[in-house]
Amino acid sequence: MDVFRERPPLTKPAKVDQNTFLRVIWAGAIVSLAFLGIRLYARWKSFKRLFLDDALVIFAWLLALLTAIDWQVVAGFMFHFVDITSGRLWPPPVTFVNDTERYYKGSVVVNVMFYTSLWAVKFSFLQFFKRLGHNVAGQKVLWWCVFGFTVVTYLLCIGDIQYSCLAAPLAKIEIRCSTDSAVHYQRVTLALNCAVDVVTDYLIMAIPISMLWGVQMSVRKKAALIGIFSLTVITTLFAIVRVTVISSLTRQPDTSWAYMWSAIEQCIAIVVACLASFPTLFTQQGSRLREPKYSLQDASRNLFLRGTRRTRPSQPDTSLTRLSACNQKSTQPSVLHDDGNLGPCLSYTGANSTEHIVSPNAIRIKEDV
Repeated sequence: MDVFRERPPLTKPAKVDQNTFLRVIWAGAIVSLAFLGIRLYARWKSFKRLFLDDALVIFAWLLALLTAIDWQVVAGFMFHFVDITSGRLWPPPVTFVNDTERYYKGSVVVNVMFYTSLWAVKFSFLQFFKRLGHNVAGQKVLWWCVFGFTVVTYLLCIGDIQYSCLAAPLAKIEIRCSTDSAVHYQRVTLALNCAVDVVTDYLIMAIPISMLWGVQMSVRKKAALIGIFSLTVITTLFAIVRVTVISSLTRQPDTSWAYMWSAIEQCIAIVVACLASFPTLFTQQGSRLREPKYSLQDASRNLFLRGTRRTRPSQPDTSLTRLSACNQKSTQPSVLHDDGNLGPCLSYTGANSTEHIVSPNAIRIKEDV
């Protein structure tokens, strides 16, 4: 065997064993599946359809599932490699080279699926906020700027993966990727990818918060919506924790520890995406007023309308809510009942007609906006 003829410099043993590693990864996939199921059920019950942001979250979860399957196949090779390099197992078995190359190639797939899954969740949030803010002035420019930045950061994270140190033959990897510069590159890209991950999340979060800037409402309601839209902070915290816990004074990070925390962050991002779309997160309280429960989409749609009049198209827009027939002569504000139908409102009168969408008393707009 040409590789590791002499005992290599010892590294630290893995911080977790193989069984714990796999249990954590599969537990994350199962928990995120439960939240995904609740999300899809709530969407279908409210709208009788799914949206593009739902499809993106489903795609993200499928990648998490494939990640778990990948680790089920190659985790044994990874822990075998760690045992050898830490000195717990010596000399290496005759299958060491083939097993290690399988582990490296499997980790390439894991890295690509990890970043693709994370960014699928980000694009899901972008699509969700685009639908909520399509009537708000200035939001299209902001949305496209954040969208473009998100695309660039995804390509950056996919492009700076050390493919030459993972997909090449092991003999070349040992020569090419054991240098100080290669190890430094690995640590720098780990921190860089975490930074762009966090910055992208905060830019996406700024989109809905900017919508609320010019809307006059009670502090409690505004704080509630900002809290819902700020759930992505949870994902950023896990991203920072992931890099912090896997970085140490050792020359190279513990790969088992790094990949386990990456899988945790991947599943947490899916859970957060599902929490942000639950239809009962925004609720109008007060039984005496007989105010019904609103879905997040319905509440945001009404809150973000910047005026009380606009031109209706000839075909009603049912992308967010199901509209029922309305009485043209009624002047009462629209109310979404528990059965999903709108109460008294104004019906469509043609392609060029203008009418009140909500009562003029229902929304107050700041004059200086």
